[in-house]
Amino acid sequence: MRYFAALSRYISKRLHSRSYHETPPMEARQTVKSNTSRPGQKFECQTFTGGIVYTSYDTIEDLPPTSPSHTRFVCISDTHSHTFNVPNGDVLIHSGDLSKMGRQSHLIPTAEWLRSLPHNHKIVIAGNHDLTLDNCEPGKWYDNNGLYFHRGIPEDTEACRRLFTGEEAVASNLHYLEYDSITIQPKEGGRVWKIYGSPGTPWFGGWAFNYGRGGEDAEVLSGMPDDCDIVVTHGPPCGILDLTISGVLAGCQVLRDRLSHIRPALSVFGHIHESRGVELRQWKSDEDSHTPKRSATLFVNAANMPMGAKARELRARGINTTVGGPGFQPIVVDLEDTA
Repeated sequence: MRYFAALSRYISKRLHSRSYHETPPMEARQTVKSNTSRPGQKFECQTFTGGIVYTSYDTIEDLPPTSPSHTRFVCISDTHSHTFNVPNGDVLIHSGDLSKMGRQSHLIPTAEWLRSLPHNHKIVIAGNHDLTLDNCEPGKWYDNNGLYFHRGIPEDTEACRRLFTGEEAVASNLHYLEYDSITIQPKEGGRVWKIYGSPGTPWFGGWAFNYGRGGEDAEVLSGMPDDCDIVVTHGPPCGILDLTISGVLAGCQVLRDRLSHIRPALSVFGHIHESRGVELRQWKSDEDSHTPKRSATLFVNAANMPMGAKARELRARGINTTVGGPGFQPIVVDLEDTA
């Protein structure tokens, strides 16, 4: 944990050297709060139009089974080479920072863990810490920048990528997305879902998959299809679960605008560990949308790395904070199979 505390201080200084958007006003913005009214209930959940979200539970066995009319998405992020128990479901979503610093030795435990999980489909993207995965043409970011992070000792980037795109990954239904989309049908006879994945984040200390604000951001996100049901990004949209411990809103305004137009059923991200949580965004009924009939999007910051006020509060109560443990568990979302 000392490594991540030092890293957080470094990133905080870097963030304050850049300009960020203030929080735009949000109509009908609400944080999904826990429903703990049932005596003896061992999980916290909230229902909303089109689904149910589980944010906390005593053990994964305490979660109720999925309804036949719903698809279960299990959301994790920022696991940084750690592994832990994950609830079963139809689809696993990992929204990046698979590793500590992108070395092959850091990525192997994550790849083996993800491949071993029983979910019908596993949607995986990289994050800014997954340095070796950012080495495609034309930029070849790792070849040009990665050795600075790896103290001049290079890694085999092709071998690192094969961990998530090779035969073993494909055989386990692991789908690695990098600025592209996939259509899946998790349940036989069930709904078909279109999912887009992007590892990019606004400039953040010059790490992997960073893009500039004020032009490059729009170019990077222009490939996001209008008809996405689910959008998976490493970084959050501006003003939505993106507040850092230093009080900076680190999210991307262009991403927020794009999601406002697309109105996916679910937006999953991480990156800002201390803002882990869920938020429901009720959309206005207007013409500036590809899906005007979809009234809301559930935003999920699925970061599993303990950090910030929530982690401090748990420690003050004598609760051991671990990656994927209390307060930072996988977030489970059940979405109706209707369009």
